[in-house]
Amino acid sequence: MSNSLLGLILLLSTTLMANAQQPELKTVKNLDLERYQGLWYELYRLPNRFEEGCINVSATYKIKGQKLEVANKCILEATGEEKIANGTAFVENETTRASLKVSFVPFFQRWGLFAGDYNVLEVGPNYEYALVGSKDRNYLWILSRTKQLDLSIVEELKSNAIRQSFDLSELIKTPQS
Repeated sequence: MSNSLLGLILLLSTTLMANAQQPELKTVKNLDLERYQGLWYELYRLPNRFEEGCINVSATYKIKGQKLEVANKCILEATGEEKIANGTAFVENETTRASLKVSFVPFFQRWGLFAGDYNVLEVGPNYEYALVGSKDRNYLWILSRTKQLDLSIVEELKSNAIRQSFDLSELIKTPQS
């Protein structure tokens, strides 16, 4: 067996075992997509490659039939250039509507291929803030309808994330101006 094939098998088995060891995420019980749609500002995130160098990050969700249109925007801090990623979200769990699959791969979006998981773990009583994460615990966002959020709410959201096995040691505060 070649070293590259052995490496691939090891990587896949390690990934599968890591995911199997994670407790199931606890999402909100019933997400109202009508109330969830609209503009959200990213206040905190775990580092990820697709948001490297981004400030003033926002996401807009709009219901379109059985899907959500997604428009993520940021400003690249180094150049001041606006970066936009358009995607499509599909409800994965019809019971709670809080687990979605989101694809930003243009040709494959209509089928939900190459999609990441997006789970709403907590939402404010008036949909004024949200905690969103992935099942593998590699992605986490604290979102708000405004560019600032009371620190007591931020701490509550961080506590929820920790209870759900997210490692917040590298959590980034997203600059918003």
